[in-house]
Amino acid sequence: MLKRYNQLYNQDVQGLLTSQGQAWQHMRREIQQEISSPRAARAYVKNQMSVAEEFLERLTGLRDKDGTVTDFLPEIYKYVTEAIGIVCFDGRLGVMDPDNTEGQQFIEAVSTSLTLTQKELSSIPLYKIMNTSMFNKYCRAMNIIKKFSLHALSRHPEVQQKVYDEIKSLSPRDINNGALDHTSYLRAFLKETLR
Repeated sequence: MLKRYNQLYNQDVQGLLTSQGQAWQHMRREIQQEISSPRAARAYVKNQMSVAEEFLERLTGLRDKDGTVTDFLPEIYKYVTEAIGIVCFDGRLGVMDPDNTEGQQFIEAVSTSLTLTQKELSSIPLYKIMNTSMFNKYCRAMNIIKKFSLHALSRHPEVQQKVYDEIKSLSPRDINNGALDHTSYLRAFLKETLR
């Protein structure tokens, strides 16, 4: 469903989950080099510990008199989303905050998309030829997820142009050598977006 969603509604951009062959190999190699080195892991330890501590505090507050958290799955989604946000967006997303309605919508959309993906594996793939109700529900969830990721950039074309110009000024070699770490406008934009 993700591949078809991307084909129809996301300019046919395929990521690590939906790519195949050389495209998948290239993407995996780039991502693996970037996040699996000890240096990269060390860069995230402090923030990951902060997410883990908040998660444990939250679980303590959610336990009933028997010490059980009755609805654990949404809490895991929140934890994982925050942990991934540290790596992907270099900041916290705030989804463990119960007052963050956007965060709660995002978590519900993630839950829906994962549930439907599991359901997809045991059903006849009619969504490949027509928009089934399951596929339509999946698309609604993916639209929320997509809207949540860097939505602000699309609402401010002048900012989008500055970010684009800054990235475009770098060569692929510069980018592979860590130049994105020194893009002041892009980093400022990401931090403000995540704030």
